[in-house]
Amino acid sequence: MAREIDLLTEAAARARTVVEKATNQAWELDELREAESAGQFREEDEFRPLVESGDVSGPFPGCLQRSGATEDFEHYRLLGQTRHFLVFEPPAE
Repeated sequence: MAREIDLLTEAAARARTVVEKATNQAWELDELREAESAGQFREEDEFRPLVESGDVSGPFPGCLQRSGATEDFEHYRLLGQTRHFLVFEPPAE
C-alpha cells in the first residue's frame, strides 16, 4: 500500500483535481508537497472508487466560492477517493 500523500501528489501531477472532503477545497500540487514536508497524510491508503457517487455532484459540492465560477463542472468525472480526498478528472479541452 502507498502513503495517501503519494497517491495525491501523483494524481495532482497528472493534472487531476484533488479536493479535500472535509472542506471541499481543491489542493494544488505545491500545497500537497508542502503538506508532505509538514508530515501530513502519511498514513497508508489506497485509491478506491466512491461507494455512493450520488453524494458528489462535482468537484466543489456546496462550495460557495465556486458558485459564480465560469468553468463547466458538470463534465468533471469522479475517478475515486482516498481517506481524506476525492480525485476528479477535469473535462477535456
